[in-house]
Amino acid sequence: MPSINMRDYNGDAREFDSRSKNMEDIIEMLRDEETMLIGICGMGGIGKTTFAKQVLQKVKDFHKHLFEIQVITTVSSSPNFNAIQEEVSQMLGYSLKDVDGEILRSERLRNAFSNKKVVVLLDDVWKEFDLIAKGFHYQNQMMGVAVKLFTHLETKIYGQVNVTSPNKKSLLTDCHLEALNLFSIKVRLHGDDDTDFPLKNKIARQIVDECKGLPLALEVTGGALIKKRKFAWEDMLFKLRSQQLHGDKIYNVVHASYDFLEDPNARRLFLFCCLFQEDEEIPIETLYRFAVGLQLFQGMNDLKSISDRVYTLVDDLTRRNLLINVKEYAVKMHDVMRDVGFSISKQEHNDINFLECDGVVELENIVTPHTKMISILKNNDLEVPNMMKFPCSKLELLRLDSSYFYRQNIIIPMNLLEGADNLKVLDIVGFNVMINKFSLMSYFPHLAKLKMLSLMKLSLDMTTNVSFIQHLSCLEVLSLRDSTIKDLTHEISELTNLRLLDLSRCKCFIRNGILSKLTNLQELYMWESFQDWRLQNQDVNVGDNHAAGVEELNLLHKLWRLELEVPNIEQVPRGVNYFLV
Repeated sequence: MPSINMRDYNGDAREFDSRSKNMEDIIEMLRDEETMLIGICGMGGIGKTTFAKQVLQKVKDFHKHLFEIQVITTVSSSPNFNAIQEEVSQMLGYSLKDVDGEILRSERLRNAFSNKKVVVLLDDVWKEFDLIAKGFHYQNQMMGVAVKLFTHLETKIYGQVNVTSPNKKSLLTDCHLEALNLFSIKVRLHGDDDTDFPLKNKIARQIVDECKGLPLALEVTGGALIKKRKFAWEDMLFKLRSQQLHGDKIYNVVHASYDFLEDPNARRLFLFCCLFQEDEEIPIETLYRFAVGLQLFQGMNDLKSISDRVYTLVDDLTRRNLLINVKEYAVKMHDVMRDVGFSISKQEHNDINFLECDGVVELENIVTPHTKMISILKNNDLEVPNMMKFPCSKLELLRLDSSYFYRQNIIIPMNLLEGADNLKVLDIVGFNVMINKFSLMSYFPHLAKLKMLSLMKLSLDMTTNVSFIQHLSCLEVLSLRDSTIKDLTHEISELTNLRLLDLSRCKCFIRNGILSKLTNLQELYMWESFQDWRLQNQDVNVGDNHAAGVEELNLLHKLWRLELEVPNIEQVPRGVNYFLV
């Protein structure tokens, strides 16, 4: 059974004692053999996900005999059912990666459920879909989270079959005292050595009223007011009361907490997270590289200092509950936060567009004069249309992501970047696919300002795809992580401003003299990559076909971070500083 530990979960609410009866009722339903579907309903931010996972944790701790396996997957407002089916099948010990066709995939998933006692948590369900048609077998008990986003009607998630209507539980926070306790714990409100305590305690009750007792709103507001003076508390209350243009209370709370971020770069990092798939794990390292590419930290030339600053700001965002910390080096964004982030970006004229689309029509007319960042997730063959151009554009970041879907080719037209003369970050993510019709030579006139280029999980031909890379004189971050490359082109050695090079898991051959010329390099990632190092000085030959030598690293005087593998550490020649113990 997969381990679910609520102590490791930083979700949208703490546990309310008043919900213990609801928990007991749901566990009783799970024990009932006639109950096949349970719906947990409530508006966004009320704590449905946290509550459901607490139920499963209690089932695991005290009712292990009920289920052999617990399965948890997120559906989201734009569900990718292929990915959902694959995730569920893997939890059941199977894989659907090589299975094509909706009917066959559904049948295989049903077979995976056979002869198993399984409870399934379908989180973040927005709209009706047929569970049976997707392969979720009703002979197994299931637990579904039906999201009532800003409504009082639960979403239907059951198929048109003869089954008992789903049992429904609505989560409401009626106890003002519990809500006040939650807020007080989050904001660390106590009377010890705090002369402002009487006034803060009074304002706390008013803030709880403004938040309508919603756990997510209380967590976010409390996170923004930790260690703040009474003036900030009064300002927060004013903001909550004065933001009447938007009817949703969660929106007002998140917007006010966003306004309370002192560092403008913390706000930018928050908005960066809107560029990723709903419920996607977002590597903090990627946010850091975006920050370098977009030059967020003016006057800071040391990448280590920038990295430390980004991790500090992200930690502050998670402490304020604006982001969710899921791993040591990754975060997630609550769907409510993401929606508010898009709205904020438009208000500030820093438009962020995230498109999840199946066809060409949806990609038309997506660029406004204010659009600065675009992320496109394609559900079918990723062929970006010719009409997608950026005349007189302020576009600074373009992200194309097809990593959630299995395909053979990515087709990018020759004139894609026409007019995108301010582009600083180009991030293309595939799934071990060939990238066609893509040559930096054809894009060069529009990439003069490019600071970051990331081509991840792609099959690249260095002679056609990136052979013109030496003309990207401003490039500071180059990542070919997880891409298939035969040889690393020698033109890379002419990127004299390059500060970060990521060749992790590329398995490419690197010739002598390429790395040693990258004298401004501060970070070099080569884990599970090139391993044919020329280890001994006497092996040196002036010929270009000889492998790179580890002694070349001695010429990279600014290097502070290095990840690589050598076959035998004892064969490393003396004087290679990075291997000194």
